[in-house]
Amino acid sequence: MGGSKAQDQAANLILVCQAYNFAMESDPKVAELARERGHKLSRYTGYDTPILDVPQGIWFILTNDGGKVRSKPLHFRN
Repeated sequence: MGGSKAQDQAANLILVCQAYNFAMESDPKVAELARERGHKLSRYTGYDTPILDVPQGIWFILTNDGGKVRSKPLHFRN
């Protein structure tokens, strides 16, 4: 999640490799794809925003206990 590390919680943290993190921050096309997948969030985004697990092709909402629950895709939740 963007912004202050004071807001970091298990429900808004994902582990990504250095190359992907750099690309999300420096390449507008990668940044847009990351936003569409829930990987790059605004500090104002809720903790219940789904993220795409790309290898599995499954959307999840992360929980503060380190777990995850299946979800509908980000754009089809409402």
